[in-house]
Amino acid sequence: MNVLWIVNVELPKIAERFGRTNVYAGWLETMSKQLAENENINLYVAGVTPVEYRAVIVDGISYYGFENGKEEKLFRDVIENIKPDIIHVWGTEYVHIKPLLKVLKATDSIDKTVVSIQGLVSECSKYYNAGLPADVINKNVRIGRIKRTSLKQESLEMGKRGENEVRFFKEVKHCIGRTSYDKNVVTRINPEIKYHYCSESMREPFYDGAWDYDKCEKNKIFFSQTHWPLKGVHECIRALGIVKKEIQDIHLNALGHKPLSPESIRLKSYDEYLDKLIRDNNLEDSINWLGTLTAEQMKGQYLKANIFVCSSALENSSNSVAEAMLLGVPVIASDVGGMRDIISDGEDGVLYQHESERDLQLNIIKALKDNKKAAFLGENAKKHAGIKYNREENLKALLKIYSEISNSK
Repeated sequence: MNVLWIVNVELPKIAERFGRTNVYAGWLETMSKQLAENENINLYVAGVTPVEYRAVIVDGISYYGFENGKEEKLFRDVIENIKPDIIHVWGTEYVHIKPLLKVLKATDSIDKTVVSIQGLVSECSKYYNAGLPADVINKNVRIGRIKRTSLKQESLEMGKRGENEVRFFKEVKHCIGRTSYDKNVVTRINPEIKYHYCSESMREPFYDGAWDYDKCEKNKIFFSQTHWPLKGVHECIRALGIVKKEIQDIHLNALGHKPLSPESIRLKSYDEYLDKLIRDNNLEDSINWLGTLTAEQMKGQYLKANIFVCSSALENSSNSVAEAMLLGVPVIASDVGGMRDIISDGEDGVLYQHESERDLQLNIIKALKDNKKAAFLGENAKKHAGIKYNREENLKALLKIYSEISNSK
């Protein structure tokens, strides 16, 4: 069976082949490696890259790179040349979805296409700036020498990508999801779509190792995504300011660069707001900005943390939460999107009311002070995540989906 993947990024292995580094989408590499080892599958992967390339083979996988704005011809050529039995589109968040849909229709490939539901930008755009003051959202800042933009404009641009996403879901006949939330969203867009369930497999390092309360750094919180307002680090920082009044040695280890530093990729208006929040809450010495980490480095941060916090305004199913749970780290997460399909509140993690710093603060203090409860949550999380994110079972489920679609054409 010839399987063509369309992905939003350049996978780590092929990036390395060209001397580039990509620490993202390692979970896709996990599944691609499994498929490539299957003698009945010929895997082809096309991803967004700085420069176009074709049929570069690494570890038995044929890679294609497409540039945004120039992808239509490559899509058409690849589909016509390899004649895929299955076209698997991983996510609908980015601009290449529009020309891809055009090519799928022109090559009569809709029936053999399945799309994995990921970020759902049509929904994320509605919550992108949740919890931010209007003046911060509307403030125009310069990008480069000429262009000016704002957080409001970023959310509007995401909304436009969401329109392409909705059109895509209306046309395709098969999708893969993993939460009741994503099923509700997509079947509302297209009631006729065939919804297939398949959980995700995480990056390899997170299947080995276990969090231990006695070995963790007490009163340390790990936070994994800070680049966009949607991920809610501002909500965590506000809660941290309250927590510090009771637990003075509280500390946050956060991915990403320090606000207003030259390395930061956040919009300046958001960085200015974060910087002010930190100073107003006397947290200058309580936050450690970690920059970009590899999977192994991330694993080290999870294991050192007393708890992991996810305060996103919207998540379908957070891979960061999944990685924390696989290691048995106690998790506190906002009760949004598909999180209730990931966490059983009070059993293998804690869910709190989003945009309630008071609720988040109380749950952080409780988790840090009750080591027996933290250990209980961590043990259950590791056990349940081991079942939900089982790589062999997920591979079987995916192959079954491919077979069903191939046989139904």
